[in-house]
Amino acid sequence: MAKRTYTSLPYIEKPVAIGNFDSNRKPITEIIIHTTVSTLPSALAHFNDPNAKVSVHYIVDLNGTLYAMLEEYNVAFQAGDYSVNQKSIGIEHIDNGDFNGLRPDTLYVTSAKLVADICKFYNIPCDRTHILKHSEVIA
Repeated sequence: MAKRTYTSLPYIEKPVAIGNFDSNRKPITEIIIHTTVSTLPSALAHFNDPNAKVSVHYIVDLNGTLYAMLEEYNVAFQAGDYSVNQKSIGIEHIDNGDFNGLRPDTLYVTSAKLVADICKFYNIPCDRTHILKHSEVIA
């Protein structure tokens, strides 16, 4: 299995609390797309709260800034299904609490570059079979 810490794209690294992830990784074959229903400070604090028991690999802010939260070789507790967590990379998108609201182009550009980078590195087909919305994962 190919192994790397983070994407080759520019990012800001932020911590994830111990206990919100593990290292029981399987080959990465999927990407799970999330929206936070919160602000960036709230999301960062949540993933660094040891009582949350959740994490994600990346966060994309509304202004296009990319945050690397958890190393790709670790299992993020993000999809609601542990077997999916073991084989996927999770990407959160900040929405400032407006789940169905419009997102700026900068968020989509960064997200698209990140998805393409992950797909290329892990040889994942860049299609809707391998890139899923969180709501498409059966918990």
